[in-house]
Amino acid sequence: MRGAGLVLHTPDGCWGQIAFSGASRERTEPYYDHSAAYDDSAMEFPMLELRLTAGTCEPYLMRVVNELDPSKPPPAGFVAAHAWVCWYAPVRFARAVQVTPSPFEIPPGVWTDDRYCIDADTAAPWLGAALAKLAPATRALTSTRAVYDRLSTQENFVSLRHAYLLARHLGLDGDLAPLEERARKAEEHARERAGSRTSDLQTTYPQDWSHERFMRFVENTPR
Repeated sequence: MRGAGLVLHTPDGCWGQIAFSGASRERTEPYYDHSAAYDDSAMEFPMLELRLTAGTCEPYLMRVVNELDPSKPPPAGFVAAHAWVCWYAPVRFARAVQVTPSPFEIPPGVWTDDRYCIDADTAAPWLGAALAKLAPATRALTSTRAVYDRLSTQENFVSLRHAYLLARHLGLDGDLAPLEERARKAEEHARERAGSRTSDLQTTYPQDWSHERFMRFVENTPR
């Protein structure tokens, strides 16, 4: 199950992805996490800690931000990099579970605090029901316009910078000034809250540059 997933490549080049990933080793002993309102007493060990992720890699952003060939499948580990249906849903795959796993629900945000516990007997029906919800939601997010619409509603500066790039790409010039201002303020707020400096010396992640350097990057980036 670990490392498995579904991939959809749409006509406009977006890559929709639903993926399982997680720990490479089984955990053989329980631990208790009362702060998270769950414990390990309802399952038999060993078990694997997994995560369920679903979302989209957008081809223009793959090319200009990530320097990837969008005609090729995203590399391993590059999952739902630009817009998310669900970024993190923890799933525990145990030798046996003593209670029926709760049905998967798409979280209102990018992650969920729910912990889903499944075993060999319950995994197939649980996963089938989860995919029945995730697949249409992911398909609905696999177009450049849909990715832009999702990113432009976010408040973090990385998403807003990606939205700005897509607005230029889509010719939505009337959206550029408001997005730039929102991205600038979001970046300033994030830096102040974290007490961190900008990363202008590195060249791998332009979305993490200062606002000024990011805008210079935009000026030299084809639409």
